[in-house]
Amino acid sequence: SWAAAQTLDQGLESITEAELRDHIFFLAADFLKGRDTGTEGYLLAAEYSAIHFRQAGLQTMYTDSAGAPSFFQTIDFGTSILNEGTSLAFAVGGAEHPLVRGEDYVVQEFLASGADRTVSETPVFLGYGIEEPELGWNDYEGLDAAGRIGVMVIGAPERNGEPVLPPEQHQAYSTLQQSANNRFQAAMNHGVVTVIVVLDSASVGLWEIVKGQADTPSTQPRISQSDPDAPAPAFSELILLKPEAASALLGGTGVDPFTGRGAYATGPMDDVRISLNTRHTVEDGYSSPNVVGLLPGTDPDLKDEYVVVTAHLDHVGIQNGAVFNGADDNASG
Repeated sequence: SWAAAQTLDQGLESITEAELRDHIFFLAADFLKGRDTGTEGYLLAAEYSAIHFRQAGLQTMYTDSAGAPSFFQTIDFGTSILNEGTSLAFAVGGAEHPLVRGEDYVVQEFLASGADRTVSETPVFLGYGIEEPELGWNDYEGLDAAGRIGVMVIGAPERNGEPVLPPEQHQAYSTLQQSANNRFQAAMNHGVVTVIVVLDSASVGLWEIVKGQADTPSTQPRISQSDPDAPAPAFSELILLKPEAASALLGGTGVDPFTGRGAYATGPMDDVRISLNTRHTVEDGYSSPNVVGLLPGTDPDLKDEYVVVTAHLDHVGIQNGAVFNGADDNASG
């Protein structure tokens, strides 16, 4: 209708270049010091946002410690790091092969719940972990890997000495650096919980990078209680295993761990058992607020449904002495 169109035009006209510039110039100013979560600069940005939410006529959904209405949803954060109780070992045909973390393998947690985990099971061999059926190769065809430990090697498939994949994809899959996203996304899509990657000689450069990341405490929202009996989410852990530590593990697959070459079949590694224990040291960190406002709907039938509009307010703070202002990431949001 004409009235609705006029209201829409007025809404669009209310958004001006000058107003957007002023918001961004304030939020990305040096004195907010990059708005890192939990810092004073972030809290100033949050207060600024709450003021504008109130001016815009949004409603509060929370209360503060005194019971007063608030736009702040307080989130408690903690730091977690894998401690010396973390272990990995495998047995082949009953022969035990204990491994040393930081020398034979590193563990990096991705979607792990934060709960300690103990698992001992027959792993699934994922081959190269490549899912490119339209290009002629699919390591997951007919494979049930959901909820399992999956073992993959690095390499690109060949038949009779010739690459199966087109040159660009063959080149990308030949190293982990170029193919990690595709390989890990495929594993996650198939519900693999723990991805063990046997590094070949060309990929060991990633070792020190991941080792450094794995040794850095991660900051995560504190959940009141991690259920140790809850199923672990897909891609909980990524484990990088050095090729020299994997020779016995891959002995029955036909694949050379150093080169990633060899004819293989994917499926359960029946004579292998892998035991993984993750143990965490968790410390309280800090609290930091989300800024949340509510605009009630007016339609009598739809007003109890919700549309969530969101943009993150924080950025990465100060690094190496330089303020990371975060104008586009994400003052603009």
